[in-house]
Amino acid sequence: MSMKIIAATSAKKATHLTHYTNLQGLKGIITGRSLWLSHASFLNDPAELKHGLRQARQVLRYLLDESDRDPSLPVATERRKILLERLIAEVPQIKDPNAYVTCLCEEDDLLSQWRGYTPGEGVSISFEIDALRRVFGTRGAELHQVQYGISKPTRGILSELKKQLPDIVGDLESFIGERSDDTLSEEFRKLVQKLTPRFKVRGFQEEREWRIVVMDPERSLVEFRPRGPIMLPYTSLEASEPLLPISHITISPGVNDDAVAASLRLFLDHHEYKKCTVRKSSTPYRK
Repeated sequence: MSMKIIAATSAKKATHLTHYTNLQGLKGIITGRSLWLSHASFLNDPAELKHGLRQARQVLRYLLDESDRDPSLPVATERRKILLERLIAEVPQIKDPNAYVTCLCEEDDLLSQWRGYTPGEGVSISFEIDALRRVFGTRGAELHQVQYGISKPTRGILSELKKQLPDIVGDLESFIGERSDDTLSEEFRKLVQKLTPRFKVRGFQEEREWRIVVMDPERSLVEFRPRGPIMLPYTSLEASEPLLPISHITISPGVNDDAVAASLRLFLDHHEYKKCTVRKSSTPYRK
């Protein structure tokens, strides 16, 4: 099974995605051949999912109203319109999704990421994006490019949304039919919950973040680990191949000891990652 990739249109296509972590995290990823996905309700920004609900509602509102603004498009049935109006109004009452995510960045040497995820010491692990899809495409995992805010309605906004979020358009079109209101309501709730982890406020757009997302994992696959005062729910996503598609590892800024790079080289060679290169950060950072 291959991982479904949902990507926004960008001028430069990403070829690698990077995960920032400490050395313990690196060891766990390599030796466990897996990535840990944490429950989205316990992300660093506690308001993030609420923002995602608002943005999902706004996107759906634009798409629902499209036929009213463009007479050339097929007109939805009156029943469908009335029902979706009610469902959109109910979005604020939708519960946070049971979504598990791990975060990746298009940049492998970004100061804000070093400060946020590797205070003091750590590494960034860069993966080949096409191989990520192949190696971690299990348990319904999807790779999403995060959307940073949605503009107010303007001419052309819907065409951009269709380019950036084509799966949303397809999901909405699936509502056409004669299914019961209850069935439609449940499908709509799942759609909104699926969209929620894909949005962040515009102020974070420097991160150029992507996320691997698993929705509603089986209970037996959920574990817990202490993180400060929180007992954090997580699930692990195991690779389908013996080696992870890691192209290079970058050492956090402020760590200039050659022994650090040498120790990482020995660790990688020991685990057969001989083609993976080790780099030192070029970001100036005074601790």
